[in-house]
Amino acid sequence: MHVAVEPGVQMSVGIELMPVRWQLSLINLRETLANCKTLKDRLKPNIAFTQGDVTAVKCLDPFTHIYMYDIAFTPQVMRAVSEAFNSSSTPRYLISYHKPRTIILKHGFLVNLVTYVPNTSMMGSRQKRTAWVYKRTHRSERNHAADDAKGEKVLQESIKVLKRSTRSTYEVWLNRTLKKTLYVNEGVNPREKRCTGKPFYRGCLVPW
Repeated sequence: MHVAVEPGVQMSVGIELMPVRWQLSLINLRETLANCKTLKDRLKPNIAFTQGDVTAVKCLDPFTHIYMYDIAFTPQVMRAVSEAFNSSSTPRYLISYHKPRTIILKHGFLVNLVTYVPNTSMMGSRQKRTAWVYKRTHRSERNHAADDAKGEKVLQESIKVLKRSTRSTYEVWLNRTLKKTLYVNEGVNPREKRCTGKPFYRGCLVPW
């Protein structure tokens, strides 16, 4: 979300594997759109979040910068992202929290180190880590037309929404998506249960 505000990229899409984290990202996005002046003044939306498995993504086009908070990524996930990054034609930069030896030698990203930023922390976290910035070393000859026709479902749905939406239609889409995917309960006794018999707690988010 930060890059959608500063430096204000044309398009930013985040992928969350866990549904609850995706749902929370949509709530945060709605509140940010309502309170962030930079985003409020934009006539066309430039940020979206989607839920899916990044290992199923084989092409990262049309994105130019790939950011990963990859501290807990498994080797299988890192390898899948590496293969997608290397075979895509538009990604130019990679931001990771792993050192060059791990990124280049272990996981096979075709990149060179550009710089690093020490003592980086995520919002709400006291942990400080080093963010490493890499630049790719080659360009893929991937066929854009074929990629667009095939499409990466987990990415293309968000891309279509951003390309086709105005500010007003985007807000309608966001609110509609939240209503379809969330049940927000703010005043229920934590010991009570829904009719399904499953326990739920004050302020939790429960899928429909």
